[in-house]
Amino acid sequence: MASNIDPDVRSVIEQMAKDIYERTAREREAKPVEIKSKKELEDLISKGLSVIVFYNPNCPACKRYLPVYEEFVKKKSSSYRGIRFARISTKDVQGVSSDYVIIAVPTTIAFKDGKEIKRVEGYMDEREIEDFVKSLPVI
Repeated sequence: MASNIDPDVRSVIEQMAKDIYERTAREREAKPVEIKSKKELEDLISKGLSVIVFYNPNCPACKRYLPVYEEFVKKKSSSYRGIRFARISTKDVQGVSSDYVIIAVPTTIAFKDGKEIKRVEGYMDEREIEDFVKSLPVI
């Protein structure tokens, strides 16, 4: 039965199936970038819009928040294509707390072209993260 399909129609269907598969795979694999150095952080935030979570792996609130943030990124990053999502450990990257005045963890900061534009200290649920991201200026 499938052999009776017009080749042009078959080509369109195959391309649509490929696009759906790739989008689904990207969304399933979407997660915040783990930043490993101050240089990586500076490079990431230098252009465009970025949302960075500063955390400590030993912090109970961070342990609760990071899975929520990761789930938000997994579900919603495709809706916010121009925004880069990342996280950085204040324990593992020395000096980042003082450079970015991190006095509490977790702290979520939005940067536009290297400048901080918004900050929230403490835990946020998925709806609060969405509100935070929606409040950012359009790219």
